[in-house]
Amino acid sequence: MNIERFIIEIYCCIEEKLRGIKLRSRGFAPKLTDAELITMEIVGHLTHQNCTEWIYNYFKTHWQDWFPKLGSRANFMKQSYNLSLVKQRLITDIFATNSILHIIDGLPLPICKYARSNRCRSMQDMASYGYCAAKDEHYYGLKSHIMIDTKNLITFVTLTSASTDEREVLHNLCGTVSGHVLGDKGYISQEKQAILKKNNIEIHTLKRQNMQDNRSRNSRKFISKTRKLIETTFSILTETFDIAHTKARSVHSYASKIASKILAYNFKILLKS
Repeated sequence: MNIERFIIEIYCCIEEKLRGIKLRSRGFAPKLTDAELITMEIVGHLTHQNCTEWIYNYFKTHWQDWFPKLGSRANFMKQSYNLSLVKQRLITDIFATNSILHIIDGLPLPICKYARSNRCRSMQDMASYGYCAAKDEHYYGLKSHIMIDTKNLITFVTLTSASTDEREVLHNLCGTVSGHVLGDKGYISQEKQAILKKNNIEIHTLKRQNMQDNRSRNSRKFISKTRKLIETTFSILTETFDIAHTKARSVHSYASKIASKILAYNFKILLKS
């Protein structure tokens, strides 16, 4: 990968998308542009600088000539956190597709060791106890609800407390798409599925053992096999971007860091295609 060309291409893409977004309602714009900062975060994560401090140090040391308005680390981090909602919007604006098939699932995000949960002071307004079925273990923290298309691009993401029922975020997750959405058994809700069906959204899940399933064997195999795409997504987010060890004291800064990693993940997928 030619890093110079990559920085330019990322910057041009981000800068174009930010033109139509009102970024601030008051105050002066920072010297380092928002497009520059988001570009630095994406490139930083793709070069394995997996926290905001590392990204700042990397560009301060190696790319100061390319980003001459890069100021103090404190200002860089504050500006980054203030762009949390902007980065979440970019995920949808840049990577939303016309795909008629999407996959949804929840990714557990522990914020501390379970044994230390009663002493944890981070994000107390949102963190809670949850259960990770894949690892068969309880944890303390948040949950990221993610939607991908069949190319493994993340098209929507939202954060909730770990204890949030997946059915509660179903309408929010599916609000930007139409067609067919595959989910696990946790999304089973006849009431919510009926509401979404009126908006041309069909939810398909595997049935619980005590439920009758009249679908063909091939249909059940297709749902099960296609849903595994999101397991690949979670694996990359965990192993490459270390998303499960994201550190922050406030929900706002945590959401900003998660959004930066997801933007970087999507550009990584695009590079492969």
